[in-house]
Amino acid sequence: MAIPAMTGWRTTLKGSGTVTIGLIVLGLSSYIFLTISARVLGPNNFSLLATLWSLVYAIGGGAFAPLEQEFTRIISKSRSGLHEANLDGGPTLTVAGTLAILVILLLFGLRTLIARQLFRGDIIYVDILIISVILQSGLYVLRGTIAGSRRYSYYAFQLGSEGLTRAIIAAIVATVGLNGNTWLVVSVPLASAISLIATIVFLWARRLEFFQQTWYFIRGAGTRSWRRGIAKAGRRISSLSISSLEAQGLANLGPVAVQLISREPAASGRLLASFIVVRLPLFFSSAIQASLLPELVSAVETNDETRFMGYVSRFLATLLLLAIASSAIVVVAGPSLVRILFGSAYSSGIAELLILGNSSVLLLGTTILQAALVALDRHAHTAFAWTVASIVFLGSLFIPIAAISRIEIALLGSSGIAFLAMGTLLLHQRNTHYAQ
Repeated sequence: MAIPAMTGWRTTLKGSGTVTIGLIVLGLSSYIFLTISARVLGPNNFSLLATLWSLVYAIGGGAFAPLEQEFTRIISKSRSGLHEANLDGGPTLTVAGTLAILVILLLFGLRTLIARQLFRGDIIYVDILIISVILQSGLYVLRGTIAGSRRYSYYAFQLGSEGLTRAIIAAIVATVGLNGNTWLVVSVPLASAISLIATIVFLWARRLEFFQQTWYFIRGAGTRSWRRGIAKAGRRISSLSISSLEAQGLANLGPVAVQLISREPAASGRLLASFIVVRLPLFFSSAIQASLLPELVSAVETNDETRFMGYVSRFLATLLLLAIASSAIVVVAGPSLVRILFGSAYSSGIAELLILGNSSVLLLGTTILQAALVALDRHAHTAFAWTVASIVFLGSLFIPIAAISRIEIALLGSSGIAFLAMGTLLLHQRNTHYAQ
């Protein structure tokens, strides 16, 4: 028997609001963790932690966020009573496991090179990176399953517990005087592990039927269906992986790019400090993906074009208001916030903060449009849009100006192109789908 799907704009907002609570806790905890780390470590050592932080969320999110999106999509279809969605579960999980193994093997093979190029030869940072990426794979699969099942409170719990654990460790390091270079770095994977285990235990204790339904969903296909399903799942996830790696790269790799092209050791840490102050909009991307995608899938399956475009337009209108509000805050207090949070060694101008902030808003808008294309089962089109944006980003790095200015222009230009390309593709594919 099909599980009734929750529909309606109020339901979507409620889901977004619940996840947003977790994101706010995660965001504030991340601010606390990074600001304490910046003060404890100083600009030079904080640059190494900044690089590790950026790589964990660029590689982990880039490689495994597609798993969250795809599990959300197919579990939402299954809940809508579509039996063929059940047949996608096992093959998708098989492809997910294969992807995780390949990413980990690649990182291990490049272990020495990454240490030499990005971490001043310290191999421990790369080991921490690999462990963190392994944990991220589990977190994204879990979150996709939770979002598709519309268990938003557990989604929020996972996000909040991860952030709080990391902030508590940072506070203890600063208060007790522990070795920051050890404990602050170790806290990156440790907090992920604790939140993963705690969420599973919490679900097991409160929602045993969640695991029963998920197991039925995963084993739902026969051998022949698995063979066909793996090929289909492979195409979808490979397209989303390209999209996600490039999107996460644009969102997180600015400090890494500065580390590579700048001759100033502390430049990476200063750019991350500016990022942290203005990139609040990006914290809402998970809330949007988790709550919007299931409703868009439902609208597509019921062939309701008005409802489908209504969700997209309302979220974009909300995003415009967010952009106006965040820009106003930057103009009034942006540079002061950077100095207050991170100390006098970190400074940023209004123009720099506006560029970084608006690029974050454009990236968030692009994730809304991507969710709509994924709901239409147009995974390859999302990869095309992000690839065009990545080409713009890489091309901008060769502009003969200061390193940080190059990164800022690259981020704003590539995020704008991504938004325009994704929007154009969505309009075309929407017309094609509903004309059938």
